[in-house]
Amino acid sequence: TATLSEGNQVNSVAFSPNGQTLAVGDTGGDVGLRSTANGKRAATLSEGSEAFSVTFSPNGQTLAVGDNGGDVGLWSTASGKRTGTLSEGSSVYSVAFSPNGQTLAVGDYGGDVGLWSTASGKKTVNLSEGNLVNTVAFSRNGQALAIGESNGVVELLRQSLWNWNFSSFLHVLCGEVRGNMTQAQWTANVPEQPYQKTCPAYP
Repeated sequence: TATLSEGNQVNSVAFSPNGQTLAVGDTGGDVGLRSTANGKRAATLSEGSEAFSVTFSPNGQTLAVGDNGGDVGLWSTASGKRTGTLSEGSSVYSVAFSPNGQTLAVGDYGGDVGLWSTASGKKTVNLSEGNLVNTVAFSRNGQALAIGESNGVVELLRQSLWNWNFSSFLHVLCGEVRGNMTQAQWTANVPEQPYQKTCPAYP
């Protein structure tokens, strides 16, 4: 048993995949990297805004830090330097890498879950939950995403639902609804896409 004195309130902790490093995110905006062998701080990453969530990539080479400013800092664990920033826009409460390391899920205060490509650093999908997202987690095979919300609900999404093809969606919608969405319906259901008539054959 050991006690590590971080100095500020601790919001999140995560072990590296090899178990040799413990990342500690605190209210002061710092993330301490500590050796699990001796408990000593090996490095301090200055996120700059309160660090709500920390997680290592599956290969242990990157640490993602979700902060109060709405950003996710990507840090090299080898050099201790920041390699990138993902701008989620609202305070980030939870971050999780997919098992293959290709996707980073980001849950935020505004009720959104952003799915970011780790290769391009771009957001590929935005899931609007409507309630503050406290936690996100991928299944071990990466085929499902669990989203824990502030209203006491856990939503389980299959990969097929967040990788849907928009053109196919419009085709199905046209056949089922047999009409066009109003602007209000579009904004409520497909906010990440510009408005368009779903069925040109209908007024």
